[in-house]
Amino acid sequence: MQQPEKKQIYTYEGKWPIYGINFSNKPEKNIRLAMGSFIEDTANKVEIIMLDEEKGKFIECTQFEHEYPPSKIMWIPDQVSRRRFLKDAVEKLA
Repeated sequence: MQQPEKKQIYTYEGKWPIYGINFSNKPEKNIRLAMGSFIEDTANKVEIIMLDEEKGKFIECTQFEHEYPPSKIMWIPDQVSRRRFLKDAVEKLA
């Protein structure tokens, strides 16, 4: 018996305009993304979402506040550690 074909295209609509985004580079089953908002204020956010293959959609894992829109988001390139680390950069005019 042939197994059903897995879904290959997923969409996610964020709660705000997305400015910075990056995929986690861990070779795991669950795909994770970090997305930073672009809000013209000092109340921006970074949201972590994960692909739930059983539900066939991305779900929110967590989010945290960020003073300015993060222009660059990167996960630590460590393939061995069980922990995930995230770094971001901001451009701010003084």
